[in-house]
Amino acid sequence: MSSIDPVIDELRAELAGLTGVARMAPLCRLGQALLQRFSFNGVHAPTSIGDLNDAISALGKSLDLLEETDPLRASTAFLLGTGLSFRSQLLTDDDKDDTAAIDCFREALDRGTLPPVQVPIARLFLGSQHMRRVAKPGPMQKIMHDRMLRVAAPNPQPVAVSDIDVAIECFKTVLADQSLSADIREMAELMLELTDVLAVLYGATAAEFNLADLGTFIAKFQGLQERFTTRARPGYGAFRIPDVFTVSLDSCSRLLATPAGERPVLVVTEPVPADDEDTPQPVEVEPAPAPEAQADVRKLLRQRLSLATDVPVWEAAAALLLPGAPALAVPVVDDAVAMASTIVDEHPEDVAPEDAAVDQFLLAVVLLLRHRLDPAGDADVRASADTLLLAARTVPADHPSAPVIVRSVGAFLDAGDPFGGVLERIGAGFAGRLDVVLTTVTDPREQANLHALRCVCRAAWAIADAAKAVTRLSPDYPWAEALRAAAGPAR
Repeated sequence: MSSIDPVIDELRAELAGLTGVARMAPLCRLGQALLQRFSFNGVHAPTSIGDLNDAISALGKSLDLLEETDPLRASTAFLLGTGLSFRSQLLTDDDKDDTAAIDCFREALDRGTLPPVQVPIARLFLGSQHMRRVAKPGPMQKIMHDRMLRVAAPNPQPVAVSDIDVAIECFKTVLADQSLSADIREMAELMLELTDVLAVLYGATAAEFNLADLGTFIAKFQGLQERFTTRARPGYGAFRIPDVFTVSLDSCSRLLATPAGERPVLVVTEPVPADDEDTPQPVEVEPAPAPEAQADVRKLLRQRLSLATDVPVWEAAAALLLPGAPALAVPVVDDAVAMASTIVDEHPEDVAPEDAAVDQFLLAVVLLLRHRLDPAGDADVRASADTLLLAARTVPADHPSAPVIVRSVGAFLDAGDPFGGVLERIGAGFAGRLDVVLTTVTDPREQANLHALRCVCRAAWAIADAAKAVTRLSPDYPWAEALRAAAGPAR
Protein backbone atom coordinates (compact mmCIF):
# COMPACT_ATOMS: atom_id res chain seq x y z
CA MET A 1 0.00 0.00 0.00
CA SER A 2 1.41 3.40 -0.95
CA SER A 3 1.45 6.38 1.42
CA ILE A 4 -1.35 8.06 -0.54
CA ASP A 5 -3.81 5.18 -0.03
CA PRO A 6 -4.78 6.00 3.59
CA VAL A 7 -5.20 9.66 2.63
CA ILE A 8 -7.70 8.68 -0.06
CA ASP A 9 -9.54 6.37 2.36
CA GLU A 10 -9.75 9.11 4.99
CA LEU A 11 -11.06 11.66 2.50
CA ARG A 12 -13.74 9.27 1.27
CA ALA A 13 -14.78 8.56 4.85
CA GLU A 14 -14.90 12.31 5.58
CA LEU A 15 -17.08 12.94 2.52
CA ALA A 16 -19.55 10.27 3.58
CA GLY A 17 -20.61 12.46 6.49
CA LEU A 18 -20.82 15.77 4.64
CA THR A 19 -23.45 17.47 2.50
CA GLY A 20 -23.64 20.61 0.36
CA VAL A 21 -20.86 23.17 0.19
CA ALA A 22 -18.98 21.43 3.02
CA ARG A 23 -18.03 18.75 0.50
CA MET A 24 -16.16 21.19 -1.75
CA ALA A 25 -12.68 21.19 -0.14
CA PRO A 26 -12.52 17.43 0.61
CA LEU A 27 -13.66 16.68 -2.95
CA CYS A 28 -10.86 18.82 -4.35
CA ARG A 29 -8.27 17.14 -2.09
CA LEU A 30 -9.64 13.71 -3.04
CA GLY A 31 -9.39 14.48 -6.75
CA GLN A 32 -5.82 15.68 -6.29
CA ALA A 33 -4.85 12.56 -4.32
CA LEU A 34 -6.44 10.25 -6.89
CA LEU A 35 -4.55 12.02 -9.69
CA GLN A 36 -1.35 11.56 -7.72
CA ARG A 37 -1.98 7.83 -7.26
CA PHE A 38 -2.88 7.46 -10.93
CA SER A 39 0.37 9.13 -11.94
CA PHE A 40 2.40 7.10 -9.45
CA ASN A 41 0.98 3.72 -10.47
CA GLY A 42 0.92 4.37 -14.22
CA VAL A 43 -1.77 3.78 -16.81
CA HIS A 44 -1.38 0.00 -16.80
CA ALA A 45 -2.19 -0.50 -13.13
CA PRO A 46 -5.50 -2.32 -12.46
CA THR A 47 -6.82 0.72 -10.59
CA SER A 48 -5.71 3.36 -13.11
CA ILE A 49 -8.99 3.89 -14.99
CA GLY A 50 -11.01 3.86 -11.78
CA ASP A 51 -8.71 6.34 -10.06
CA LEU A 52 -8.72 8.69 -13.04
CA ASN A 53 -12.48 8.59 -13.48
CA ASP A 54 -13.00 9.13 -9.75
CA ALA A 55 -10.53 12.04 -9.76
CA ILE A 56 -12.35 13.73 -12.63
CA SER A 57 -15.69 13.17 -10.93
CA ALA A 58 -14.49 14.56 -7.58
CA LEU A 59 -12.85 17.63 -9.14
CA GLY A 60 -15.89 18.29 -11.31
CA LYS A 61 -18.21 18.19 -8.29
CA SER A 62 -15.83 20.42 -6.35
CA LEU A 63 -15.79 22.96 -9.18
CA ASP A 64 -19.59 22.95 -9.29
CA LEU A 65 -19.71 23.79 -5.58
CA LEU A 66 -17.24 26.69 -5.82
CA GLU A 67 -18.63 30.21 -6.12
CA GLU A 68 -17.91 32.00 -9.39
CA THR A 69 -15.83 34.57 -7.53
CA ASP A 70 -13.84 32.04 -5.49
CA PRO A 71 -10.11 32.34 -6.34
CA LEU A 72 -9.73 28.56 -5.92
CA ARG A 73 -11.75 27.97 -9.10
CA ALA A 74 -8.63 28.54 -11.23
CA SER A 75 -6.53 25.84 -9.52
CA THR A 76 -9.45 23.41 -9.40
CA ALA A 77 -10.16 23.95 -13.10
CA PHE A 78 -6.48 23.37 -13.83
CA LEU A 79 -6.55 20.05 -11.97
CA LEU A 80 -9.76 18.98 -13.68
CA GLY A 81 -8.38 19.90 -17.10
CA THR A 82 -5.27 17.84 -16.41
CA GLY A 83 -7.35 14.80 -15.46
CA LEU A 84 -9.49 15.15 -18.58
CA SER A 85 -6.35 15.50 -20.69
CA PHE A 86 -4.91 12.33 -19.19
CA ARG A 87 -8.10 10.40 -19.88
CA SER A 88 -8.46 11.63 -23.44
CA GLN A 89 -4.88 10.98 -24.51
CA LEU A 90 -4.06 7.83 -22.60
CA LEU A 91 -7.30 5.94 -22.20
CA THR A 92 -10.27 7.03 -24.31
CA ASP A 93 -9.17 9.44 -27.09
CA ASP A 94 -12.53 11.13 -26.46
CA ASP A 95 -13.29 14.41 -28.27
CA LYS A 96 -15.62 15.41 -25.43
CA ASP A 97 -12.76 15.17 -22.94
CA ASP A 98 -10.52 17.17 -25.29
CA THR A 99 -13.05 19.98 -25.48
CA ALA A 100 -13.79 19.89 -21.75
CA ALA A 101 -10.04 20.03 -20.97
CA ILE A 102 -9.69 23.10 -23.21
CA ASP A 103 -12.55 24.79 -21.38
CA CYS A 104 -10.92 24.04 -18.01
CA PHE A 105 -7.48 25.32 -18.97
CA ARG A 106 -9.02 28.41 -20.52
CA GLU A 107 -10.98 29.14 -17.33
CA ALA A 108 -7.90 28.55 -15.18
CA LEU A 109 -5.91 31.08 -17.22
CA ASP A 110 -8.65 33.64 -17.78
CA ARG A 111 -9.48 34.03 -14.09
CA GLY A 112 -6.05 35.46 -13.30
CA THR A 113 -5.81 33.74 -9.92
CA LEU A 114 -3.81 30.69 -10.95
CA PRO A 115 -0.54 30.41 -8.97
CA PRO A 116 2.30 31.82 -11.12
CA VAL A 117 4.18 28.52 -11.20
CA GLN A 118 1.17 26.83 -12.84
CA VAL A 119 0.51 29.47 -15.50
CA PRO A 120 3.09 28.36 -18.13
CA ILE A 121 2.16 24.71 -17.57
CA ALA A 122 -1.54 25.47 -18.04
CA ARG A 123 -0.76 27.41 -21.20
CA LEU A 124 1.33 24.54 -22.55
CA PHE A 125 -1.47 22.11 -21.75
CA LEU A 126 -4.02 24.36 -23.45
CA GLY A 127 -1.90 24.61 -26.59
CA SER A 128 -1.33 20.86 -26.66
CA GLN A 129 -5.07 20.18 -26.40
CA HIS A 130 -5.77 22.41 -29.40
CA MET A 131 -3.04 20.61 -31.33
CA ARG A 132 -4.50 17.22 -30.46
CA ARG A 133 -7.78 18.15 -32.13
CA VAL A 134 -6.01 18.45 -35.49
CA ALA A 135 -3.35 15.74 -34.97
CA LYS A 136 -5.65 12.72 -34.75
CA PRO A 137 -4.06 9.65 -36.42
CA GLY A 138 -6.72 8.99 -39.09
CA PRO A 139 -7.15 12.45 -40.63
CA MET A 140 -3.48 13.29 -40.23
CA GLN A 141 -2.37 10.12 -42.01
CA LYS A 142 -4.68 10.80 -44.97
CA ILE A 143 -3.53 14.41 -45.27
CA MET A 144 0.13 13.37 -45.14
CA HIS A 145 -0.45 10.74 -47.81
CA ASP A 146 -2.18 13.23 -50.10
CA ARG A 147 0.49 15.89 -49.65
CA MET A 148 3.31 13.42 -50.29
CA LEU A 149 1.61 12.35 -53.53
CA ARG A 150 1.36 16.02 -54.51
CA VAL A 151 -2.39 16.02 -54.16
CA ALA A 152 -3.50 19.61 -53.79
CA ALA A 153 -4.04 20.59 -50.20
CA PRO A 154 -7.72 20.98 -49.35
CA ASN A 155 -9.13 24.34 -48.42
CA PRO A 156 -8.04 24.96 -44.85
CA GLN A 157 -10.65 23.80 -42.37
CA PRO A 158 -11.63 26.78 -40.20
CA VAL A 159 -11.66 24.69 -37.03
CA ALA A 160 -8.19 23.27 -37.73
CA VAL A 161 -6.74 26.68 -38.54
CA SER A 162 -8.33 28.16 -35.44
CA ASP A 163 -6.85 25.42 -33.25
CA ILE A 164 -3.41 25.90 -34.81
CA ASP A 165 -3.58 29.68 -34.30
CA VAL A 166 -4.53 29.29 -30.64
CA ALA A 167 -1.74 26.76 -30.09
CA ILE A 168 0.81 29.11 -31.68
CA GLU A 169 -0.37 31.94 -29.44
CA CYS A 170 -0.09 29.71 -26.35
CA PHE A 171 3.44 28.54 -27.07
CA LYS A 172 4.70 31.99 -28.04
CA THR A 173 3.27 33.44 -24.84
CA VAL A 174 5.01 30.76 -22.81
CA LEU A 175 8.32 31.43 -24.55
CA ALA A 176 8.00 35.15 -23.83
CA ASP A 177 8.47 34.34 -20.12
CA GLN A 178 12.22 34.72 -19.46
CA SER A 179 12.00 32.91 -16.11
CA LEU A 180 11.08 29.54 -17.62
CA SER A 181 13.10 26.45 -16.79
CA ALA A 182 15.18 25.04 -19.64
CA ASP A 183 12.96 21.94 -19.86
CA ILE A 184 9.72 23.87 -20.22
CA ARG A 185 11.30 26.22 -22.75
CA GLU A 186 12.59 23.33 -24.85
CA MET A 187 9.18 21.65 -24.81
CA ALA A 188 7.40 24.88 -25.77
CA GLU A 189 9.86 25.47 -28.63
CA LEU A 190 9.31 21.95 -29.93
CA MET A 191 5.53 22.24 -29.68
CA LEU A 192 5.67 25.53 -31.57
CA GLU A 193 7.67 23.74 -34.26
CA LEU A 194 4.92 21.12 -34.50
CA THR A 195 2.30 23.78 -35.08
CA ASP A 196 4.27 24.88 -38.14
CA VAL A 197 4.22 21.30 -39.44
CA LEU A 198 0.47 21.06 -38.89
CA ALA A 199 -0.12 24.40 -40.60
CA VAL A 200 1.65 23.10 -43.73
CA LEU A 201 -0.19 19.78 -43.67
CA TYR A 202 -3.60 21.44 -43.40
CA GLY A 203 -2.83 24.00 -46.09
CA ALA A 204 -3.05 26.90 -43.67
CA THR A 205 0.16 28.38 -45.11
CA ALA A 206 1.64 28.61 -48.60
CA ALA A 207 4.70 26.55 -47.63
CA GLU A 208 5.39 23.24 -49.36
CA PHE A 209 5.35 19.95 -47.48
CA ASN A 210 8.83 18.59 -46.80
CA LEU A 211 9.17 15.09 -45.39
CA ALA A 212 12.76 15.69 -44.28
CA ASP A 213 11.64 18.55 -42.03
CA LEU A 214 8.95 16.36 -40.54
CA GLY A 215 11.42 13.55 -39.95
CA THR A 216 13.77 15.91 -38.13
CA PHE A 217 10.92 17.13 -35.94
CA ILE A 218 9.75 13.61 -35.05
CA ALA A 219 13.27 12.55 -34.08
CA LYS A 220 13.65 15.59 -31.81
CA PHE A 221 10.20 15.15 -30.27
CA GLN A 222 10.69 11.46 -29.52
CA GLY A 223 14.15 12.11 -28.11
CA LEU A 224 12.88 14.82 -25.79
CA GLN A 225 9.88 12.75 -24.73
CA GLU A 226 12.14 9.80 -23.95
CA ARG A 227 14.46 12.02 -21.93
CA PHE A 228 11.57 13.35 -19.84
CA THR A 229 10.17 9.85 -19.36
CA THR A 230 13.36 8.11 -18.33
CA ARG A 231 14.38 10.69 -15.76
CA ALA A 232 10.91 11.14 -14.21
CA ARG A 233 11.06 10.53 -10.49
CA PRO A 234 8.58 7.96 -9.19
CA GLY A 235 5.54 9.39 -7.47
CA TYR A 236 6.50 12.96 -8.32
CA GLY A 237 2.93 14.10 -8.83
CA ALA A 238 0.29 13.99 -11.51
CA PHE A 239 1.78 16.42 -14.01
CA ARG A 240 4.56 14.63 -15.85
CA ILE A 241 5.16 16.23 -19.24
CA PRO A 242 5.34 13.00 -21.31
CA ASP A 243 1.93 11.97 -19.98
CA VAL A 244 0.27 15.15 -21.20
CA PHE A 245 2.21 15.93 -24.37
CA THR A 246 1.61 12.77 -26.40
CA VAL A 247 1.00 13.70 -30.03
CA SER A 248 -0.17 10.98 -32.42
CA LEU A 249 2.84 10.58 -34.68
CA ASP A 250 2.54 6.83 -35.37
CA SER A 251 1.43 7.38 -38.95
CA CYS A 252 4.33 9.77 -39.54
CA SER A 253 6.81 7.27 -38.13
CA ARG A 254 5.43 4.48 -40.33
CA LEU A 255 5.80 6.65 -43.44
CA LEU A 256 9.34 7.59 -42.49
CA ALA A 257 10.18 3.91 -42.00
CA THR A 258 9.07 3.07 -45.56
CA PRO A 259 12.01 2.12 -47.79
CA ALA A 260 13.17 5.08 -49.84
CA GLY A 261 12.29 3.43 -53.14
CA GLU A 262 8.69 2.88 -52.04
CA ARG A 263 7.99 6.37 -50.70
CA PRO A 264 5.84 8.83 -52.64
CA VAL A 265 7.69 11.55 -54.53
CA LEU A 266 8.59 14.47 -52.28
CA VAL A 267 8.23 18.16 -53.08
CA VAL A 268 11.55 20.01 -53.14
CA THR A 269 11.13 23.31 -51.32
CA GLU A 270 14.39 25.06 -52.26
CA PRO A 271 15.90 25.64 -55.72
CA VAL A 272 18.90 23.54 -56.65
CA PRO A 273 21.95 25.78 -57.28
CA ALA A 274 23.71 25.66 -60.62
CA ASP A 275 26.78 23.49 -60.86
CA ASP A 276 29.49 26.15 -61.06
CA GLU A 277 32.64 27.12 -59.25
CA ASP A 278 30.76 29.27 -56.72
CA THR A 279 28.58 26.39 -55.60
CA PRO A 280 29.65 25.15 -52.17
CA GLN A 281 30.96 21.63 -52.38
CA PRO A 282 29.97 18.86 -49.95
CA VAL A 283 32.18 18.65 -46.89
CA GLU A 284 33.95 15.37 -46.36
CA VAL A 285 32.69 13.81 -43.14
CA GLU A 286 34.55 10.99 -41.51
CA PRO A 287 32.20 8.01 -41.36
CA ALA A 288 31.21 6.47 -38.06
CA PRO A 289 33.04 3.27 -37.14
CA ALA A 290 31.62 0.26 -38.94
CA PRO A 291 29.68 -2.19 -36.76
CA GLU A 292 32.35 -4.82 -37.28
CA ALA A 293 35.01 -2.38 -36.01
CA GLN A 294 33.08 -1.83 -32.80
CA ALA A 295 32.62 -5.58 -32.51
CA ASP A 296 36.40 -5.94 -32.57
CA VAL A 297 36.80 -3.40 -29.77
CA ARG A 298 34.17 -5.20 -27.71
CA LYS A 299 36.06 -8.45 -28.22
CA LEU A 300 39.32 -6.82 -27.17
CA LEU A 301 37.65 -5.33 -24.10
CA ARG A 302 36.31 -8.71 -23.06
CA GLN A 303 39.74 -10.24 -23.49
CA ARG A 304 41.46 -7.43 -21.59
CA LEU A 305 39.16 -7.96 -18.62
CA SER A 306 39.53 -11.77 -18.86
CA LEU A 307 35.76 -12.10 -18.83
CA ALA A 308 34.32 -15.59 -18.91
CA THR A 309 33.01 -16.59 -22.34
CA ASP A 310 30.53 -19.23 -21.19
CA VAL A 311 28.08 -16.63 -19.77
CA PRO A 312 26.60 -13.44 -21.22
CA VAL A 313 29.02 -10.54 -21.13
CA TRP A 314 26.85 -8.57 -18.67
CA GLU A 315 26.91 -11.47 -16.20
CA ALA A 316 30.67 -11.76 -16.50
CA ALA A 317 31.16 -8.01 -16.06
CA ALA A 318 28.84 -7.87 -13.04
CA ALA A 319 30.94 -10.56 -11.37
CA LEU A 320 33.87 -8.12 -11.29
CA LEU A 321 31.92 -5.96 -8.82
CA LEU A 322 31.21 -8.76 -6.33
CA PRO A 323 32.79 -8.65 -2.87
CA GLY A 324 35.96 -10.73 -2.92
CA ALA A 325 36.42 -10.54 -6.69
CA PRO A 326 40.13 -10.43 -7.61
CA ALA A 327 41.40 -6.89 -8.12
CA LEU A 328 42.62 -6.07 -11.61
CA ALA A 329 45.90 -4.30 -12.28
CA VAL A 330 45.83 -0.54 -12.83
CA PRO A 331 47.01 -0.75 -16.48
CA VAL A 332 44.31 -3.31 -17.24
CA VAL A 333 41.56 -1.13 -15.80
CA ASP A 334 42.87 2.00 -17.49
CA ASP A 335 42.90 0.21 -20.86
CA ALA A 336 39.40 -1.11 -20.22
CA VAL A 337 38.08 2.37 -19.41
CA ALA A 338 39.59 3.72 -22.63
CA MET A 339 38.09 0.93 -24.76
CA ALA A 340 34.67 1.05 -23.08
CA SER A 341 34.55 4.85 -23.43
CA THR A 342 35.41 4.58 -27.12
CA ILE A 343 32.62 2.07 -27.73
CA VAL A 344 30.02 4.23 -25.98
CA ASP A 345 31.19 7.52 -27.50
CA GLU A 346 31.13 6.11 -31.03
CA HIS A 347 27.75 4.38 -30.92
CA PRO A 348 26.15 4.45 -34.37
CA GLU A 349 22.65 5.93 -34.52
CA ASP A 350 21.04 2.56 -35.26
CA VAL A 351 22.60 0.67 -32.34
CA ALA A 352 19.99 -1.48 -30.63
CA PRO A 353 18.96 -0.29 -27.14
CA GLU A 354 19.94 -3.59 -25.53
CA ASP A 355 23.43 -3.41 -27.10
CA ALA A 356 23.86 0.24 -26.12
CA ALA A 357 22.82 -0.55 -22.55
CA VAL A 358 25.32 -3.39 -22.22
CA ASP A 359 28.11 -1.15 -23.54
CA GLN A 360 27.11 1.54 -21.03
CA PHE A 361 27.02 -1.07 -18.26
CA LEU A 362 30.55 -2.23 -19.07
CA LEU A 363 31.77 1.37 -18.93
CA ALA A 364 30.06 1.84 -15.55
CA VAL A 365 31.72 -1.33 -14.23
CA VAL A 366 35.27 -0.39 -15.24
CA LEU A 367 34.86 3.17 -14.00
CA LEU A 368 33.84 1.85 -10.59
CA LEU A 369 36.77 -0.58 -10.63
CA ARG A 370 39.13 2.33 -11.31
CA HIS A 371 37.60 4.28 -8.42
CA ARG A 372 38.20 1.32 -6.10
CA LEU A 373 41.86 1.32 -7.10
CA ASP A 374 42.15 5.03 -6.32
CA PRO A 375 39.29 6.11 -4.02
CA ALA A 376 40.79 9.51 -3.20
CA GLY A 377 38.63 11.40 -5.69
CA ASP A 378 34.98 10.97 -6.62
CA ALA A 379 35.02 11.72 -10.37
CA ASP A 380 35.10 8.07 -11.44
CA VAL A 381 32.45 6.89 -8.98
CA ARG A 382 30.11 9.72 -9.97
CA ALA A 383 30.63 9.01 -13.67
CA SER A 384 30.13 5.30 -13.02
CA ALA A 385 26.86 5.90 -11.16
CA ASP A 386 25.52 8.19 -13.87
CA THR A 387 26.49 5.72 -16.60
CA LEU A 388 24.89 2.83 -14.74
CA LEU A 389 21.66 4.81 -14.44
CA LEU A 390 21.83 5.60 -18.16
CA ALA A 391 22.25 1.88 -18.91
CA ALA A 392 19.29 1.02 -16.66
CA ARG A 393 17.12 3.53 -18.48
CA THR A 394 18.30 2.41 -21.92
CA VAL A 395 17.90 -1.35 -21.61
CA PRO A 396 14.45 -2.76 -22.47
CA ALA A 397 12.83 -3.95 -19.25
CA ASP A 398 12.30 -7.48 -20.60
CA HIS A 399 15.89 -7.97 -21.83
CA PRO A 400 17.87 -10.61 -19.88
CA SER A 401 20.51 -8.03 -18.96
CA ALA A 402 18.01 -5.67 -17.29
CA PRO A 403 17.88 -7.36 -13.83
CA VAL A 404 21.68 -7.64 -13.78
CA ILE A 405 22.15 -3.98 -14.66
CA VAL A 406 19.66 -2.59 -12.14
CA ARG A 407 20.73 -4.86 -9.29
CA SER A 408 24.34 -3.69 -9.73
CA VAL A 409 23.38 -0.42 -8.06
CA GLY A 410 24.02 -2.40 -4.88
CA ALA A 411 27.74 -2.07 -5.61
CA PHE A 412 27.44 1.63 -4.73
CA LEU A 413 25.93 1.07 -1.28
CA ASP A 414 28.11 1.96 1.69
CA ALA A 415 27.32 0.25 4.99
CA GLY A 416 28.78 3.22 6.85
CA ASP A 417 26.60 5.74 4.98
CA PRO A 418 23.78 3.67 3.46
CA PHE A 419 21.71 6.58 2.15
CA GLY A 420 24.52 8.91 1.18
CA GLY A 421 27.23 9.08 -1.43
CA VAL A 422 26.21 8.75 -5.06
CA LEU A 423 22.96 7.05 -4.03
CA GLU A 424 21.61 10.54 -3.34
CA ARG A 425 22.14 11.31 -7.05
CA ILE A 426 20.73 8.15 -8.58
CA GLY A 427 18.32 6.80 -5.96
CA ALA A 428 15.20 8.40 -7.47
CA GLY A 429 16.07 7.27 -10.99
CA PHE A 430 16.76 3.69 -9.94
CA ALA A 431 13.60 3.50 -7.84
CA GLY A 432 11.54 4.28 -10.93
CA ARG A 433 13.48 1.91 -13.17
CA LEU A 434 13.27 -0.92 -10.64
CA ASP A 435 9.49 -0.47 -10.65
CA VAL A 436 9.49 -1.25 -14.37
CA VAL A 437 12.00 -4.11 -14.38
CA LEU A 438 10.27 -5.84 -11.48
CA THR A 439 7.15 -6.30 -13.60
CA THR A 440 9.12 -8.61 -15.91
CA VAL A 441 10.96 -10.69 -13.28
CA THR A 442 9.52 -14.09 -12.30
CA ASP A 443 12.34 -15.57 -10.18
CA PRO A 444 11.27 -15.13 -6.52
CA ARG A 445 14.86 -14.62 -5.34
CA GLU A 446 15.52 -11.97 -7.95
CA GLN A 447 12.21 -10.32 -7.08
CA ALA A 448 13.19 -10.16 -3.41
CA ASN A 449 16.60 -8.66 -4.18
CA LEU A 450 15.26 -6.03 -6.57
CA HIS A 451 12.39 -5.12 -4.24
CA ALA A 452 14.84 -4.52 -1.38
CA LEU A 453 17.01 -2.35 -3.64
CA ARG A 454 13.94 -0.40 -4.73
CA CYS A 455 13.00 0.31 -1.12
CA VAL A 456 16.52 1.50 -0.30
CA CYS A 457 16.63 3.73 -3.40
CA ARG A 458 13.28 5.26 -2.46
CA ALA A 459 14.53 5.87 1.07
CA ALA A 460 17.75 7.49 -0.18
CA TRP A 461 15.77 9.75 -2.48
CA ALA A 462 13.37 10.73 0.33
CA ILE A 463 16.15 11.41 2.83
CA ALA A 464 18.07 13.50 0.31
CA ASP A 465 14.93 15.57 -0.24
CA ALA A 466 14.45 15.85 3.52
CA ALA A 467 18.01 17.08 3.97
CA LYS A 468 17.26 19.94 1.60
CA ALA A 469 13.85 20.62 3.13
CA VAL A 470 15.09 21.02 6.71
CA THR A 471 17.39 23.85 5.64
CA ARG A 472 14.26 25.90 4.96
CA LEU A 473 12.46 25.26 8.26
CA SER A 474 11.00 28.33 9.90
CA PRO A 475 12.98 29.44 12.99
CA ASP A 476 10.00 29.00 15.30
CA TYR A 477 9.12 25.43 14.29
CA PRO A 478 9.14 23.52 17.64
CA TRP A 479 10.32 20.11 16.32
CA ALA A 480 13.08 21.31 14.02
CA GLU A 481 15.77 19.35 15.86
CA ALA A 482 13.94 16.07 15.37
CA LEU A 483 13.45 16.76 11.66
CA ARG A 484 17.12 17.60 11.20
CA ALA A 485 18.10 14.41 12.98
CA ALA A 486 15.82 12.41 10.68
CA ALA A 487 17.45 13.96 7.63
CA GLY A 488 20.95 13.60 9.08
CA PRO A 489 22.01 10.31 7.42
CA ALA A 490 21.98 11.98 4.00
CA ARG A 491 24.43 14.72 4.99
